[in-house]
Amino acid sequence: MTLTLYVAQSLVFVPVFYGYGLGLWASMTQVQAVLLGLAGFAAQLLFAHLWFRRFYYGPLEWLWRAGTWLTWKVPMVRPATPRGAAEAG
Repeated sequence: MTLTLYVAQSLVFVPVFYGYGLGLWASMTQVQAVLLGLAGFAAQLLFAHLWFRRFYYGPLEWLWRAGTWLTWKVPMVRPATPRGAAEAG
C-alpha cells in the first residue's frame, strides 16, 4: 500500500501547496501546514486500514505485481469470512 499512498499523497498535496494549484505555501503558517499534513496522514491510516480488510494489496502494488509476474491472475480480493469465524479462532 506504500506506493499507492505515496502517489495519492503527491496527487493531493502538490496541487494544494504549489503555485499552479491553490498555492497555499504562501499563505499557510508552519503550524497550519503541519496540521494539514497530520490530518492527511491520519486519513491515509484510516483508508489503508479499511482497504486491507477487503484486499491483499494496494491498487498500484497489485499492478506492479501483475506486471512483474506477467499475468492478470494475481489475487487481489481477500476471501469473505463468516462473521463468527474471526472470534471463534
